[in-house]
Amino acid sequence: DLDVGFAEKSRLEQQVRQVRERLEAQREQRGGTRTRLSEMSAEVERLFASMDFARLQVEDFERLVGRFRNARAACSEEELAALRRSGRGSGEAEDVMVCHTSARELFQLKEKCRRLGRHKAELEAKQHLLLASQRQIEQDRSYALKAQI
Repeated sequence: DLDVGFAEKSRLEQQVRQVRERLEAQREQRGGTRTRLSEMSAEVERLFASMDFARLQVEDFERLVGRFRNARAACSEEELAALRRSGRGSGEAEDVMVCHTSARELFQLKEKCRRLGRHKAELEAKQHLLLASQRQIEQDRSYALKAQI
């Protein structure tokens, strides 16, 4: 009878050790998950800021191009010629070059916004996976603590 009690005690102690080992492993995994989640959150915030800045640049540039177009449309050919002769206006080739450069910069900024948007979506998906992993670890931890009691 006493031997059976000691055997049962040894078996229960072994189970408690195993549960504690699993608990410790899950705590370590949870810490790593928290770290990765924090890093991903910081990266997402940085990307949001970068996208906002790029979006503002695009909007400012589009407004500037619009103002140039309106100003150009409001001026007659004689007024433009007078500006060129006075040295305050640029030549037609220079106007075309500025417009072409502006369009290229605008296109590059829009592409950068699209790339950042895709990267943001990827990071949000990773963040979602990390959060799900963290919830699972916490649930496993809860079960381990219940089994220990």
